[in-house]
Amino acid sequence: MSVNETIDRNRRNRGVVRAAVTNVIKSVEAELAKEVSDIEGLQDKLNILVKRETDLQTLDETINGQIKLLELEKEVEHELENSDSIIRCKGKIRRFIDKHRCSNVGCNYSTGKQHKIA
Repeated sequence: MSVNETIDRNRRNRGVVRAAVTNVIKSVEAELAKEVSDIEGLQDKLNILVKRETDLQTLDETINGQIKLLELEKEVEHELENSDSIIRCKGKIRRFIDKHRCSNVGCNYSTGKQHKIA
């Protein structure tokens, strides 16, 4: 297999992983918009995001080591955009779960909308 074929294969794999991340992020947003949110489901989605983030980092590092220097800047820009999306989504999930846990022990939050937990 040529270097270009290897790069193409890795980029396709990364595309599949990025699409999976996008789908998880959309499902998290939909879950958080519900009146009754599933905490366990959100925790599962958080775990998936953590795994997919690692998968993307590995693919990005591999691709960055294979491509020409001229392509590197564009690749890194896309990597940062995806990383930022994942970080924001993980933060939303963690804050939501923390609020839920805190509400079970009587903490008082005045920010954001209230969620009922299933």
